[in-house]
Amino acid sequence: MDKYDIKIINARLAENEEKMVGDRYYRNETDILSTGAKPKGNQVTRLADNRLSSNIYQALVQEKISYLFSYPILVDIDGNKELNEKLSDVLDNNKFDTKIGELGTTSSNFGKSWVHYWIDGEGNFKFAEVPAKQIVDIYSEDLERKLIKAYRTYTITNPEDRTKTNTVVEEWTDTEFIRYTYEKGIKEEADKTEKFTHTLARVPFISFCNNDIAQSDLAKAKSLIDAYDKINSGFVNDLEDIQQAIMLLRGYGGEDLEDFMNDLKSYKVISLDEDGDASNMSIEIPVEARKTMLELLKKQIIEVSQGLSQDSKLYASASGTALKFYYRALELKAAAMELQFRVGLTDLVKAILDYYHIQYNKINFTFTRNMINNDSELATMCLQSEGTLSKSTILANHPLVDDVEDEIEKLKKEQEENASLFNSYSSFGNTEPDGDVNDE
Repeated sequence: MDKYDIKIINARLAENEEKMVGDRYYRNETDILSTGAKPKGNQVTRLADNRLSSNIYQALVQEKISYLFSYPILVDIDGNKELNEKLSDVLDNNKFDTKIGELGTTSSNFGKSWVHYWIDGEGNFKFAEVPAKQIVDIYSEDLERKLIKAYRTYTITNPEDRTKTNTVVEEWTDTEFIRYTYEKGIKEEADKTEKFTHTLARVPFISFCNNDIAQSDLAKAKSLIDAYDKINSGFVNDLEDIQQAIMLLRGYGGEDLEDFMNDLKSYKVISLDEDGDASNMSIEIPVEARKTMLELLKKQIIEVSQGLSQDSKLYASASGTALKFYYRALELKAAAMELQFRVGLTDLVKAILDYYHIQYNKINFTFTRNMINNDSELATMCLQSEGTLSKSTILANHPLVDDVEDEIEKLKKEQEENASLFNSYSSFGNTEPDGDVNDE
């Protein structure tokens, strides 16, 4: 492998590793677990070291993913039912509805997620998410910014010594991929090189960005979350530490303060000289100040993260415009992700259609938000729209309808049954036994 390529790969992999902080915070492993809130230095009066990691960030990410991907994304190819069913089979076989939510979570945490697609041994189109930290993407330098190469780096068990691991680098282009295997780090000369060709006509990796700058959701809120965890942990430490009651000593019989603190915590007694004395001077814990600060930080975290307001009482009986206002910040964040995901989804569907040699003109995606609605209000609007809007549009917006095409088929069937029943009633008693019409 070229020395310049190796330099790029190593630098980008290091950047990717730094971006994994979003995944760590999503798993509720914030910095407080490693730094703590305990003051620096050996202070015998500050012994407690509680490290409380909040899961605010995880809740915010799950809120967005549930809002955007709880309902299946509807894909339509030229309004052709047969093509839609064939595409749906391919997507269902690859567990698309589950994977799209996973891609959304990765993009939220890392800034970008990746899908790799290939053709299996039976000729089926397959795709799966690839860990984002493994990918180094290279684009053309023109305005089109086309993906021209992708490197995927991962480790495998050494087949000759299972206590060791090998590093594998896959270099993908639009016609081939080369697999380099290294036993001791990435270098110019690989220990093993394998070259393969493919007929996918493009680099088989598709990116799904979180927003227009591929930035994680954590980037905007990390400092606030760290401050929240530090104050919360420090508050619990103060409650636990005996230092909140300062001891006034005279004639202490021990050698140093550390012995004094240990005796007090372990035995609840202290050793004094014959004329010694001990008393304490209590210090009030600033409960209200810390409570106010924690509430303020939590509110700021939600605001900068564009999450839903926690004051749900304000919207308990709201409807229409008021409910839309409640979701305004979350909708802006979700819409930014949807815009980028449409690009990735279009590339994925095009790759599927091209592989199966299916001709098409237009690909359309419909995202359905998972939000609180005033069902009665929506149903009334649908009823009032009869004769103004098409049946399919009204059904698509009706709160009781999940599958528009299925509902239309049911309506057609009912109409046919009613028509048949009406014809039966109309002809009843109007025919003679031999089938002639009775003119009377």
